[in-house]
Amino acid sequence: MTEPLHTPPPIDTRTLLGDLSGCRVTVLGLGRFGGGVGVTRWLASRGCRVLVTDAATADKLTDSVNAVGDLLKGGSVSLRLGGHEQSDFTDADVVVANPAVPKPWTHESLLASWDAGVPVTTEIALALAHLESRGIADRQTIAITGTAGKSTTTAMTSEALRAAMGPERVLIGGNLGGSLLGARTDGVRALVLEVSSAMLWWLEHTLPGWRPHVGVLTGYAPNHVDWHGDEVHYRSCKGMLTLRVADRGTALLGSGVTDWQIAPGATSETPSLSDAPRGLLAPGAHNRQNAAMALAAARALLGTAPPTGAMRSAVAAFPGLPHRVRTIGFASGVRCVDDSKSTTPEASVRAVRALRPETNGRLALLAGGYDKGVSLAALAAMREGPNTELVDELLVFGTTGPALAALRQDDTATRCFETLDQAVASAAERLSPGDTLLLSPACASWDQFEHFEARGRAFADACERHLGPLSDQESRDARA
Repeated sequence: MTEPLHTPPPIDTRTLLGDLSGCRVTVLGLGRFGGGVGVTRWLASRGCRVLVTDAATADKLTDSVNAVGDLLKGGSVSLRLGGHEQSDFTDADVVVANPAVPKPWTHESLLASWDAGVPVTTEIALALAHLESRGIADRQTIAITGTAGKSTTTAMTSEALRAAMGPERVLIGGNLGGSLLGARTDGVRALVLEVSSAMLWWLEHTLPGWRPHVGVLTGYAPNHVDWHGDEVHYRSCKGMLTLRVADRGTALLGSGVTDWQIAPGATSETPSLSDAPRGLLAPGAHNRQNAAMALAAARALLGTAPPTGAMRSAVAAFPGLPHRVRTIGFASGVRCVDDSKSTTPEASVRAVRALRPETNGRLALLAGGYDKGVSLAALAAMREGPNTELVDELLVFGTTGPALAALRQDDTATRCFETLDQAVASAAERLSPGDTLLLSPACASWDQFEHFEARGRAFADACERHLGPLSDQESRDARA
């Protein structure tokens, strides 16, 4: 494992929640998904003097900068973009690090904070400590992680609980985006939390004693070597969740991880595909597994067996999250499916397998993007048998495009492009009504896009530009 270059001194973030008025807080990473904005606004509301510093320049963070524009004008928040100054981390009273910052145990500015004795925490640790102070306890918490399926499982679990308890009693957040700081808490009786491997690493060092009543591990595949340094460290961080499940709590283990260790005093279950509700709107066996996990998680929190009809109906009616194997419309008769959230080869293979039975015509896959350092070989062998390809065409693009093309160098149905737009344009020339065009990149977006949402919007725009108008309201919602 690569971590032992520096072991952060542990802190209890709960101790930071007292009188914050006048505290000098440095936020490392404004980011693009709302966590940096959320914690900045919350800290300012508590009377802190906040400096936000980010290695990215202002033109890369336009939406996030605009979201704190009023605080900048009011003087409670200041920005340092395009780089960091060490004194911002050694002279602060508290540092709040964005979990997206890779290999934090090697980050010069964080090392300087730790060496200077400045406590370092994260938005998620502050949020959980704050929610605890507002009466939302670990026994009311479901925490969900996994290489794939965690966002959809989180959303489905929330839908099941809302059907059982009422919408106002369920709070959902974490790695889905945004911030739970400042969220309404009156009447809340359940928290459904998506946690990434990076968040779990930070929670291990910043929130001792955090033990959710239900911990869900949807599955595992190698990923995020760029953040963790190697696969061993990534796997170890994923395993931190099931080791934290509360006494008499439940660890739900997906296929392939049924032998992972759980906390003493907890019990484990592995839901079956047969537990999923019938008539599931979200396509594919992987979504049936997500649905089964979601119902099991809701049942474990509520103590109900079996799930109520209302819970099953709510999960069955869930259409899927944006950018996750979601049909955004039909253009010139071609079904356009956005799975931009797919950032691993295994996730892309699942998407293809979900759509193949529903596709009467040709299936074209768009894949490629930022190189996270994981093997892409799964995309080279998408076959049901020795002679049956799962995709009729593979159009690759971005940084990893040449490597993906090289993996299938003997396949004339594989073509390589520099950009996603070029790949869609080429597909448009060859596809016909009844065919399916699937964006499931198997890679992160950061080589050409700020985030996967921007990539998904670019895909929808390219479909309309090269194929024609998308046919339904959902397509317009997807780009909103």
